[in-house]
Amino acid sequence: MTDTTPTPTEIVFSPTQDLILEVLIARYRLGENCWTFNSNLTKQMLALEDLGYVTWKSGIIYKTVLVWLTDKGKKEFLSNTYEAPILKNYKKKKNK
Repeated sequence: MTDTTPTPTEIVFSPTQDLILEVLIARYRLGENCWTFNSNLTKQMLALEDLGYVTWKSGIIYKTVLVWLTDKGKKEFLSNTYEAPILKNYKKKKNK
């Protein structure tokens, strides 16, 4: 039986879902394992959770949720070859 699970490039995320993933990816690169979002984004969190990319729970502060990437989310969206744009620019200037 073949796996018919769509890859991230085949999934069309809503702008809000895309923003949530981008925030989580950026925060993870900066050393944050999770991030707090407003609880009015619960519908988007549930959709991302159904896809297996995030897990979440109620936040400590009223009307917030705490969200983090799952292992699948990290595998799909994080790259070992990622380099921050500021480092790329620095290396370009240094090599000139």
